[in-house]
Amino acid sequence: MQNWIQKVQRFGDTIRYRFATLAILIGGAFILMAAIGFAMAGGYMWLATLLPSYLAALSVAGVLFLLGALVIIMAARRSENKEPRSSASIPGNRAEADLASAHFASVALNMTMNSPVKAIATATVVGFIVGLLRTER
Repeated sequence: MQNWIQKVQRFGDTIRYRFATLAILIGGAFILMAAIGFAMAGGYMWLATLLPSYLAALSVAGVLFLLGALVIIMAARRSENKEPRSSASIPGNRAEADLASAHFASVALNMTMNSPVKAIATATVVGFIVGLLRTER
């Protein structure tokens, strides 16, 4: 019975952690939106020194319209492709799995040897992200 209660408590802790992470992400998104708004206002004010104010406003609106249209076109193309992308084939037996594992390990080792700074930076970033996503125990 005690094990079940611990699982429920762990589940509650995980949910609280996920909601806290979501709240932080939403807060960051609001700050980012404010920064984009100030950037647009700054762009408008700079253009207003070069052009009449109505042309500056139309220029900023035109750029925003093009960006919005690009996002909508990308979403429409994405929704047209109803079939999921093909996933990697899963090896059928142990020998094929060992061969695939050895191949991926050798490719990773070669990439690390060719650019160790990128490998260290990538490992650091991935470790940081995984550390943020892990629940505390």
